[in-house]
Amino acid sequence: MALKEVSFSVKPGERVGIVGRTGAGKSTVLSALFRTGPLESGAIRIDGVDIGTLGLATLRNALSIIPQDALLFEGSLRSNIDPAAQRTDYELHDALRRVGLVNDTDEKENPGKGQAKFDLDREVRDDSFSAGEKQLLALCRALVRTESKILVLDEATSSVGEHTCVCHNRIVR
Repeated sequence: MALKEVSFSVKPGERVGIVGRTGAGKSTVLSALFRTGPLESGAIRIDGVDIGTLGLATLRNALSIIPQDALLFEGSLRSNIDPAAQRTDYELHDALRRVGLVNDTDEKENPGKGQAKFDLDREVRDDSFSAGEKQLLALCRALVRTESKILVLDEATSSVGEHTCVCHNRIVR
């Protein structure tokens, strides 16, 4: 076992970082939180509820993750950002703007569409976006999932270079 006798509490609104050497158990904590494997003992509680008593869909709707190696799926950019089809074009474009993939000029020239590369109806393929753009799109997905109580960032900007993220017409380093 990578982890033994681990116990901690997180207050609402607190940010927690889990750091450690290779093999220290960081991935094990994530696996336990998302219930990708069984716990040998103990429990994880969110708002006092043992996550082992929840259905996987219910649990995973309460969690969002921006992984180190972000994945996109076949389909439209819209379906990649909002798989449950719950948000308006304006909300999706706003998420693209908030992460710096489109800007306000794009919205004025083509309302609801964004830059051609980030048009919500664009079909996504394996080679459609760089690794950094994929991570920013995963961040968009997390931004539009308002039901998530917990956001997990697993080296979520490891592929975002200075040329990938342009916010308010300036490069973010």
